[in-house]
Amino acid sequence: MPSHTKYAGALASLALALPPLAQQPAPRAELPAGAAAVVDGRAISLDEYKDYLLAISGRRPLEELVYRNLLEREAEHQDLVPDASALERDFDAVWAAQLDKHGGSAALAEAELAEAGLDRATYRSRYLAYGRVAQLESALCGAARAPGEVEITARFERDYGPGGVRLELAHVLIARASTRAELARAGATPEQLAPARVEERMRARARELSARAAAGEDFAGLARAHSHDLATRASGGTLTPDELARFGAALEAAARGAAAGEVVGPLESEAGLHLVRVTDRTATRLVDVRGEIERALKTEPPSAAERKRLRERLFAAAEIAM
Repeated sequence: MPSHTKYAGALASLALALPPLAQQPAPRAELPAGAAAVVDGRAISLDEYKDYLLAISGRRPLEELVYRNLLEREAEHQDLVPDASALERDFDAVWAAQLDKHGGSAALAEAELAEAGLDRATYRSRYLAYGRVAQLESALCGAARAPGEVEITARFERDYGPGGVRLELAHVLIARASTRAELARAGATPEQLAPARVEERMRARARELSARAAAGEDFAGLARAHSHDLATRASGGTLTPDELARFGAALEAAARGAAAGEVVGPLESEAGLHLVRVTDRTATRLVDVRGEIERALKTEPPSAAERKRLRERLFAAAEIAM
């Protein structure tokens, strides 16, 4: 089973957050059979302790214990073996982070645990216990998955772009409001600020910048100097495919039809006029990465809904008396 380092922090927080039992001093002698503790010569029986736990905690802890047993049994039935060494490595990493948090002082780290009623051994035990549950849930949910073409194609296009084409893009935006403001600052008359005249100015600027790019001028430099898109100007107009999509389907389609290194435009959107340069274009075939995608879909951490369905299935299939 895979390591759970990717959500080790969540497991560590859970191990700290759950209500602990109060720390108890080590017994001075062996307890009598059937006793949970002895106080001034009087034995507190395990039955008393059980009744006390049920009274203050209800049956939820018992249900969790049953669930862990069901997980272990189902994993054994499916020949799924938890990776205990991976959990130990994860805990070592979590403990190292705790030490870093306290400047390398084990005493301070353990003092924080003591405030939660824990010591390092109990904290480690909790972490490994909840980590094992997470491993078992992940493996069992993954084994139950059967990704179909819809899921595989959606993941392919998410990771590699629509149709397997991933673009690296940059753009220059000539915006209407910004162009009008520039004209006003330059002393334009009301007639020169009319929408048609502003549009005329925008197209003239777009043609000028397009010609400069075609003549070999650095496109990123043009974007930094002239683009009205404040979100991308500092990076030389760098535009992710998701950012491109917000300007409309026509702009996205034009960019996807361009070759690497080509500048297309001016293209119109509600924001204004765009010049778009495809700085790189990578094409990937689904057949070449299908196996990788299927493995990813089967091994990624389960959702809350998947864990809920697994729990309900295991409880429904077992004969349980509590």
